[in-house]
Amino acid sequence: MANNRQLTPAEIGEIHQLVPAEAWPEKRLRLIWTKCAPQEATFDDFQYFIYRCEVQHLDPLLSEAYLRVQYDEATGTQKPVMIVGIGGALKAAHASGQFDGLKTDFIESNGVVVAATTKIWRKNAKEPFESLVYFDEYAARKRGGEVVYMWKNKPHVMLGKVSQMSCLRIAFAAELGGLYVAEEFDRSEPNYDFRVESTDTTPAVSTVTALAERPVSHTKTPKSEVRQMESNGIQAEFSATKQRLIKDLSIAPSMSKAVFNDYFKTFLDVTSLPRDLALYKSALEMLDLMALTTPDETREQIKYAAGSFGTVAKQFYQEWFIQPSEIYGWTPDTSRLAYRVYRRFGLDSFVEFAEYLQVNTIDIRQPADVEAFLRLALLDRDLASEAATAADADQIGIAFLVDDIERSLDGKLEAFLVPVLREKLEARATRL
Repeated sequence: MANNRQLTPAEIGEIHQLVPAEAWPEKRLRLIWTKCAPQEATFDDFQYFIYRCEVQHLDPLLSEAYLRVQYDEATGTQKPVMIVGIGGALKAAHASGQFDGLKTDFIESNGVVVAATTKIWRKNAKEPFESLVYFDEYAARKRGGEVVYMWKNKPHVMLGKVSQMSCLRIAFAAELGGLYVAEEFDRSEPNYDFRVESTDTTPAVSTVTALAERPVSHTKTPKSEVRQMESNGIQAEFSATKQRLIKDLSIAPSMSKAVFNDYFKTFLDVTSLPRDLALYKSALEMLDLMALTTPDETREQIKYAAGSFGTVAKQFYQEWFIQPSEIYGWTPDTSRLAYRVYRRFGLDSFVEFAEYLQVNTIDIRQPADVEAFLRLALLDRDLASEAATAADADQIGIAFLVDDIERSLDGKLEAFLVPVLREKLEARATRL
């Protein structure tokens, strides 16, 4: 839906402080606002959109880019997302002067498209960049599970765009970081199944902090608010995660309500549970992470002492999510990776974890460097140390080449990738 609110002269003036007035005259801005900005977009969202279009030489009126407002599960807020056509993305890549070719291949099984691989060559890189994406990870489906028309009848076209855009973001991070093609959205559940890659390092207010700063309401949530929660995916996400944890932690279905209620009460530090499901996000996220990293220990503690375990989980959340966000500007993704490494390597505390980073010459105040190093460390601890000490932290950026594969395997990268990474790291070290 287009935006039917009119831009004010003052707002036009604010935009012209960001972009040149001659390139973005008032009439053009008003047309883009009404035709390309969704109804839910704020003025700040629109400013962000126009600035990105100016920097990346994209024209919204030619369908090279458009704005979408998306629920960001990392922060629990609405967030502007820049959508581009694959042609607009290639235009930006060509504008860099470094684009040197693209090739997409498809993996099929019995005539059915399973995955797509794209390679992109840069003039200033000896090796091509590569990205692998899987059909089942991106194909949009109807409520009943059936693949929608375009993905069913044009699987090569649809998956090819996803693979190409994924690879373009890797090969041209400075030019295309944070940009997506529409095919990367799962239209069956658009508000929570699409994962926005957060690049904002501004510390977000956690739900635990928010709970402490607001009184607990004992009144029933109005039906209109319940419907809104369901529309933005919180209800569906909450239910799906809860059901998975009931299975993973071997909780008897008949006892699950009592177990989770005890856990939530101690995590949120309340005596009566509020009805706002958004408040449970941090509690459920921490439990899910613990179930992944220490399944046996978590299974026993949540089963027999859910209340006290809620307190332990809250302490871990404060130590690994809230404090690093406030002090070092970490994103939730950085914290999740850090906690997994902490558990995997048997470290005793966050202090010891920070010392581990320091020994490997990683600046704890640079979340992107920390994330890249930790991804590589989860693959091969020695390889990560070699990458960090051989030259500088930038060299470990090779870990981002396997982001899409890591997501598709739920963080469990196969061992065969390690030699590939080592080869690429050595090739990069030769060039430095």
